[in-house]
Amino acid sequence: MVKLKISQHQIAILGDQSKKETEQVVAFDDDISRWKKEIQELQSKIEDAQRKKAEVQVSVSSSLKAQMEEKTKEAINHLNNVNKQEAELEELVKTETFINSRMKHAKTIFDRLKSNLNL
Repeated sequence: MVKLKISQHQIAILGDQSKKETEQVVAFDDDISRWKKEIQELQSKIEDAQRKKAEVQVSVSSSLKAQMEEKTKEAINHLNNVNKQEAELEELVKTETFINSRMKHAKTIFDRLKSNLNL
């Protein structure tokens, strides 16, 4: 009978140990399930952030490209205008030189006529 009580006591101890170990396994399973869910939520957030980042990059890239094209067109137009103005200025300088030459010649003639009249 003593042996029976000892065996029953050992069985009770083993049962308690088994219960505790089962509770630990369940707790681990709960933790693992919770962590897996958190990982899935974080993975979803990462994917959303990557998608939004790509959208912003495309938007910024196309916006910058459009702005660069516009500024390039403006620069080309300004350059063309400068070239036209340089050509016009060159023509004006030639005209001024010609007029000055004619005026100098006219002054020379005037001065001769004036000196002839004053004789």
